[in-house]
This record gives sequence, structure tokens and C-alpha cells, in this order.
Amino acid sequence: MEWITIRAYGLPYEAVFARDLLKGHGIRARVLDDGLVGVAPHLSNAVGGVRLQVDPAERKDALAILAAPHVVPDPVLRDDEPDEPSPAPPHPADKLARRAFVAAILGITVVPAIATMVSLDALFSFAKRAGETSSRARILAAVAAAIDLAFLAGLAATALARFA
Repeated sequence: MEWITIRAYGLPYEAVFARDLLKGHGIRARVLDDGLVGVAPHLSNAVGGVRLQVDPAERKDALAILAAPHVVPDPVLRDDEPDEPSPAPPHPADKLARRAFVAAILGITVVPAIATMVSLDALFSFAKRAGETSSRARILAAVAAAIDLAFLAGLAATALARFA
């Protein structure tokens, strides 16, 4: 079978879209040089772009289909699907647990005294509001408390060693 190039595209996905559009209308079409241009896009002009070819007998129909405006339905705007419930916003205590955890980690590495104080403040506030928190928040708070307690124990041991 003989093929004729009707269009050349700069990017492979454009040619593949046009080929699939033509196939959807019953026109046999193929794409050439999509692999080469996909791997080495800078060679697109050198090889003549990604070429879309059809049977010469179907040339007029193919060009008419490609020239017509096409509206692609947006799956986000479909009305036939029920709306999914949005996830519940995080409980304020969950944010406090995360703040305590991040501050405890910073207390290990960057500014120990200040970050530990921020972490302890967030942990005390978390303890006051911990009624409806997630299990992840409770784990973060527990890890932050363990890190802070380890820091305070080390601080106390250092102070006792100096004054003993």
C-alpha cells in the first residue's frame, strides 16, 4: 500500500492525536519518526518533523477531518458523575502534633534549646486538644515527646556533671 504525508508535527503526541482522530473516523493513518523525535526532539526539523501519513484515496477526507474544530470533553466537568465528598479538614491538634515533631527534629540538628521549647509548647497545646486527632498525629506527638525528653535528660545530665 502506498502512503502519502499530509501533515508534519513538531511533537510526537500531536501526530499521535491526529492519527487516532483519523482512525476514529475510519481512516487508516500512520505516524513516522515519532520514536526518533521523541528521543531527540532537537532533530525534529532535520527529519521533517513527525509525519502523519494516510492512503492517497483518503487524503481529502483526512484533511477535512483535521481542519474541522474538535471539542474534547473535559472529564473534570462531567455532570453525570456524583461529586465525591471532599476530605475532612485536619483537626487543629493534628497541626500542633506536626509542629511539635518538626521542632523536635530541628532541635536535634539546628537550634536545640529554642526548637525544643517550641516543640514542648506545641505538645502542651496538643495535649489540651487531643480529643479527635488521627493516629498519625498521636504517633508524631509521641515521637516529638521522646525526642524532647531525650534532649532534656541530656541537658540535665550535662548540668549535673558540671556541678558535681
